[in-house]
Amino acid sequence: MAPLFKLAMIALLASAFSIAAAVPNDYADQSVLDRPVRIKSVRDRLLDSQIIPDVLYEFCPLVYLDLVYTTRSHAVVDLGNFIPPWVAYSKPTYSLDLASVAHHAPGIPYTIVLTDPDAPSRADASNGQFCHWIATNITSPHAADLVPYLPPTPPPGSGPHRYVFVLLRPRRGVEYVALKAPSERPRWGYGSAGEGVQRWADENGLEAVGANFFYAVDGK
Repeated sequence: MAPLFKLAMIALLASAFSIAAAVPNDYADQSVLDRPVRIKSVRDRLLDSQIIPDVLYEFCPLVYLDLVYTTRSHAVVDLGNFIPPWVAYSKPTYSLDLASVAHHAPGIPYTIVLTDPDAPSRADASNGQFCHWIATNITSPHAADLVPYLPPTPPPGSGPHRYVFVLLRPRRGVEYVALKAPSERPRWGYGSAGEGVQRWADENGLEAVGANFFYAVDGK
């Protein structure tokens, strides 16, 4: 009986270990999480950081937006981690998992934008949102920068800034037209503090389907 008891205990412990290993936590590698968990984590982090509603209306993320800075170091944008400005000097590489996205079809144009709602600081966001980048048709051979990438430059003493990437696509039933660049980067050209991605997306018939973000502080 003893050998059988030992084998049963070993099997039980192995099963418990595999279940525990499968349960994600806040510091888990997002790349190994299944899609529903990854998508839920996006919405939770956007709410916790007040990106919803500071940057975007309430929405249901459909795509996990993977972004990696590779030019000067290797830094993954991971839903609110800190990345030094010098690491984010050049635009990141990105990848999208579109295979299981609802209403996705080949040829749908996707756009990535990068905005800073905390310019010049979160306490005094008089220049926010600040447009740092708009890249269009990112899944096609005709990908192009509508607004060239401008690296994060948080002013000294301004505290942490939220640098928010948003993935956009045309709203259902809306005919896609050539996108118009903002007239200037501060406040996305709208003149009012807080204006930015959501208003620009609405005017261009776009909807948010994904987002990711990091924090950056001057000199860190």
